[in-house]
Amino acid sequence: MTTDDDGARGSGAPNGEGRASAGGWIVSSIIALFVGWWLALASILSTAGPWSGRWSDGGMILAYLIAAALGFGVPIWGFVSLRRERRDGRSVRIVGPTVCLLLAALGGVTLLPLPFFQGAHMASDAAERAQPPTDGETARTVAEAEEELRSLGDRVVAAMGRDSSRRRPSS
Repeated sequence: MTTDDDGARGSGAPNGEGRASAGGWIVSSIIALFVGWWLALASILSTAGPWSGRWSDGGMILAYLIAAALGFGVPIWGFVSLRRERRDGRSVRIVGPTVCLLLAALGGVTLLPLPFFQGAHMASDAAERAQPPTDGETARTVAEAEEELRSLGDRVVAAMGRDSSRRRPSS
């Protein structure tokens, strides 16, 4: 027994089927956005620590690309999938695609610029390293620099009130 309402739902899809699909896409988009933010934040915070714990420039751009793919790509994929389901005649409420589109916009605004900024930073670093050494960098020999550092160290030790005459044996 069919009613006129079955045709309006599109091939007789049971109630709630579109909502379950939309709910899954919304939840996965939110989780992907938070994981993307966490990955981007971890990459940014690696620059604030000691140099031994700093991520390489290539590692940072890879982290930013993965974060952007998660935070922007998953919601866009959900939006496109839900729109395709609706176009194919399945029951999909407007809330699912709308929320996925809003999450994609949020991910796009917050995560998509990061790989471009990192790429620009890498290009400027490469251009700076390609320049010949400046006069200030070549003004001293290695021996002169070592002597200057040794004298500075002696002054610091003397300022701290310790005897700088006791030197460690050279390795």
